[in-house]
Amino acid sequence: MPTTVAVSPVRALTASDSALIVENAVSRQVPITLGLEIAGHEEVLSGTLRKADGEQLLIDVRLGMQGVSTIPVDAALWAEVVVDDITYLFATRFVGLEQPGEDNTVLVQRPESISAVDRRRTRRRRLRPHTKVTLQSDSAAGQRSFEATLLNLSAGGLACRVRASETTHLVEGAMVRAAFELGTPPQEFDFAARVTGRTEAGTPDQAVLGLEFLDNGDSGSQRGHLLATLQDCH
Repeated sequence: MPTTVAVSPVRALTASDSALIVENAVSRQVPITLGLEIAGHEEVLSGTLRKADGEQLLIDVRLGMQGVSTIPVDAALWAEVVVDDITYLFATRFVGLEQPGEDNTVLVQRPESISAVDRRRTRRRRLRPHTKVTLQSDSAAGQRSFEATLLNLSAGGLACRVRASETTHLVEGAMVRAAFELGTPPQEFDFAARVTGRTEAGTPDQAVLGLEFLDNGDSGSQRGHLLATLQDCH
């Protein structure tokens, strides 16, 4: 029977649960998305998770940047896989090519821990790189605003990447406002939200936050509008 772990919107898994999910993903040879930052720009690769050992993952690359062989050894990457309709995110590092000179198969470090994003309750859509969300929160220094990169989004919440050193107070349970635009023409959304998980993103000074939208004020109408917009974008 496939192994899955029940989670709230974004939650770091234990090492043992992480190992089970990795083995399950490899046995099914699921699609995987890899992202890295090069010269200030985010590059995204798509492929298939083909094999794993105790230290590395072997990935067949299908789509993405040209010249995979130019990725520096030990470069930080983020990765996303989907198993049983749950998205799993983890940080890893580039090891190299399986065969020197061939860009179609790469090796990355096997993660010791991964985070899960629950996609079962609502439609969730992966967004284009550099889609932004503005977070507002209260801290000891007063109200502060931060720009984050959206990783995925549903009518129930979102996952985003933030600068870790600027958001140390955004831990599980912290309250924020999350504002973003979606659709064509762009539609504005602004939700009260709670941080449900935080994990290191692998890239220096980066972290991934999971946010759950709260039920207050006009959130009900906004959720309906967001769901309709997500369906139109699908």
